[in-house]
Amino acid sequence: SGALLPGRGKRARARARHGRAESLAQKLISGRGRLARSLQQVRKGGTEKAFRSDSSGGIMVTRFGLCAQKVCLHCASRLGIEDSLAVGMASAFGTGMGHADTCGCICGAHIVLGLRYGRADTLQEGKLKKPLVVEKVSEFERRLSKTQPCRACRDILGMDITKPGVMKEAAEKGLFATVCADMLTQTCAVLDEMFDEDEKSGSAEA
Repeated sequence: SGALLPGRGKRARARARHGRAESLAQKLISGRGRLARSLQQVRKGGTEKAFRSDSSGGIMVTRFGLCAQKVCLHCASRLGIEDSLAVGMASAFGTGMGHADTCGCICGAHIVLGLRYGRADTLQEGKLKKPLVVEKVSEFERRLSKTQPCRACRDILGMDITKPGVMKEAAEKGLFATVCADMLTQTCAVLDEMFDEDEKSGSAEA
């Protein structure tokens, strides 16, 4: 919880961060994580319990995925926050914000970048930091787009999981354990790369 990554030197820390991202992905792939257990339930029970109608007549998940939380947890030590805060602040963003829209990994990355570069004591101070936040978010999305140009869950998966039966189909095809795991690894790698560059250059924002 908030402990520094093991190893000495920037190369050791970079290897440790890379290993942590790979571990997160492996938990999805091997079926040990909570998300994997949720997906096993989907395989058994179909989509009836996975989605419900929202107040506007649309479709919303009954429980959010962990993708946004995993990104924030991965970056917690570099943000100087407790793991509990990282998990809590991203808890409502998974599974495309509950509607298979903007990917939870990207939502988590935006939260991380906002805390990294936009943290302020007042709204006025925060307003002054907005240009830097926009610059960093744009840079993150530019780098991520080299490997994944899509932003919405339904586009990344190639399936609209809010439609009847599609969540179960996607789970049976292993898309959450492969496509989502890859997205998690790519997102964390881009954030690590950006933060490493900041620290190397001695950036004041780092």
